[in-house]
Amino acid sequence: MYSGEDLIRELVIILDNFDLGLRALEKAGAVEKGVYMIRAQIEDIARRRGLEKVHVQPGDPFDPSIAEALAEGESEHPPGTVAEEIEPGYKLYDKILRPVRVKLSKEKKPD
Repeated sequence: MYSGEDLIRELVIILDNFDLGLRALEKAGAVEKGVYMIRAQIEDIARRRGLEKVHVQPGDPFDPSIAEALAEGESEHPPGTVAEEIEPGYKLYDKILRPVRVKLSKEKKPD
């Protein structure tokens, strides 16, 4: 079941770099549709081989079995919950390949 895990791990890194490049291009102006199509094709190949994104939303309870906290900051969400996703997480079938990297919400300081 996990025989292609090494290949999928490498594809995840390519997807991350693709996303960084797309964000930079979007800031500079219009991005050609073909670039998005290439990224979608890579993601589709990985998905057909069992890769799934792990989804978390701001305000979700922090779950260390699927997420890794990298930072903490004030937000409108309750303390200890997800404030924002920093980097997407992925699972290969039922195995966490890389946890979602998140910023946690902490209690706001009184003014």
